[in-house]
Amino acid sequence: MMLKRNLPDMGWRYAFAGSALGAVAPLAFAAGALASAGFSHGLLAFPAMAIGLAATTALATGGIGGVMASRFGRQLERRARFAEAERAGTRDLYHTAYHDALTGLGNRHALSRDFPAFAAPRSDAAERTADQAVVLVMDLDRFKFINDTMGHLAGDAVLRALTTRLRDGCGRDSRIYRLGGDEFVILMQAPGNQALLAGIVRELIQGVFRPVHHAGTEIETAGSIGITFCPVEGDSLSACLRRADLALYEAKEAAGAAYCFYTDEMERDDRSRRRTELDLRQGVESGALRIDYQPILEAGSLQPRAYRAQIGWTHPEHGEIAPQLFMAMARESGTMALVEQWHLRQVLDDAAGWPAEIAVVLRISVEEVARPSFASQFAQMLSQRKVAATRIVFEVEFGNASARLIGQARGLLETLQAMGVRIAAKAITRGAGDLDPVAAEPVGLWQADLNDLRAVAKGLSLSDTLKAVSDLAAAVGVQLCFQNVDSEGDLALVSQLPDALVDGRIAGPGLSNAEVAAMAGIHSPPAVLSAGNVCSLPLSVALAAAH
Repeated sequence: MMLKRNLPDMGWRYAFAGSALGAVAPLAFAAGALASAGFSHGLLAFPAMAIGLAATTALATGGIGGVMASRFGRQLERRARFAEAERAGTRDLYHTAYHDALTGLGNRHALSRDFPAFAAPRSDAAERTADQAVVLVMDLDRFKFINDTMGHLAGDAVLRALTTRLRDGCGRDSRIYRLGGDEFVILMQAPGNQALLAGIVRELIQGVFRPVHHAGTEIETAGSIGITFCPVEGDSLSACLRRADLALYEAKEAAGAAYCFYTDEMERDDRSRRRTELDLRQGVESGALRIDYQPILEAGSLQPRAYRAQIGWTHPEHGEIAPQLFMAMARESGTMALVEQWHLRQVLDDAAGWPAEIAVVLRISVEEVARPSFASQFAQMLSQRKVAATRIVFEVEFGNASARLIGQARGLLETLQAMGVRIAAKAITRGAGDLDPVAAEPVGLWQADLNDLRAVAKGLSLSDTLKAVSDLAAAVGVQLCFQNVDSEGDLALVSQLPDALVDGRIAGPGLSNAEVAAMAGIHSPPAVLSAGNVCSLPLSVALAAAH
């Protein structure tokens, strides 16, 4: 027990025990020889005993040395295994740090590491003339829609399939990176001739953007590619990616899979757009924006029933900017929420000073409606200004919103409807595919585009078509408003349905808040608004109706 306690290592215990036995053995042999042969003969045994003692000592020393060598060897082996594990762990960490986990492609860190060598000027002048460093930025169309409607597994399958196709299509000399989401970057040495490179890119698009089979279904794929050369020695990665992104922005304006080469004009346009976006933000903060109120009329009486609130902006340098343009700028620059919140507050401030029977129609994005706090904040704004919720009609812009976002918005729209707010939706004029996502829900107003109805009618009577749409609206108990009523002929046609509403240029230009208030004092008060009764009137028509 003492030996086990003092020498816990098994090898050392066996070595010590063997050495002790080896040392005792010659002494025992010598004592036995002396006892049996007498002293004289026993003396002769001393040389043999000395030889045995020396041999035993050597064996014991060798045993202890062997144990020490074995122990040292095991320590060296353990240290070697530990060092190899550390090297393997370092390699794994390095691979993880520089590669995308889903596709195995290099990530943004790898792109930053590889780009300087890729963009460095080549030594051979002839090769520099033939090939040139090219950066391609690619992203997918409808990738968010795929994730939201089919699940992230489907999105992952699409990314892996496209990665394989990119590797096959780009060749071994190209390098492919995934920067996150659906954005890919390709570095390649390609012909400096733009026409030749365009042919290569077209072949790449044809090979990459094909349907992906997943879970028994085919997922259609498409995307856009922005292309830029790296002609400047020492050109930075950020500069090249910026140019490629500008070209990508232009390519996305085209329908379907498309590509675009960077031009200097894109840089100038981008600088101008950024200055305008900054001006827009400052315009919101300084009060440079305004609200124009477009009248909406009742077809039979030509009396105003509501006003459509639309943001107007006269730029100090560029003059009047179309609402669609600066709202698109607001969306791209991230100022959309700021603009919409200003719009809503200003409209409610104006409506608070109008007669209680006048309604107002506001266009609002699905992102704003889907904010969890929007309904409660809007209710508080109504209460502070003492504006009835029944005077508000929301036109919700769904655009390319995801199914998840539309689902969130629907729930909050129900809350708004419970407060008394009315929702406007597009009527069925071009087919079920053009029906607004909220049209299946109870709404306060159906909007039917007169131009679309003409296209639907074709050889049929337009009057009969309008009557059929009106009957359908009456059957489901929804107020009908005809849009794009721009001429006297349009007004005469729609006036055959006296309960319908009229929205278009025939009602005249937009009015200021002061003009709306003045109009309210001229004409006789219209009937009290019902749950779906929404309309508006132009200044010229209002004056005629008043007299």
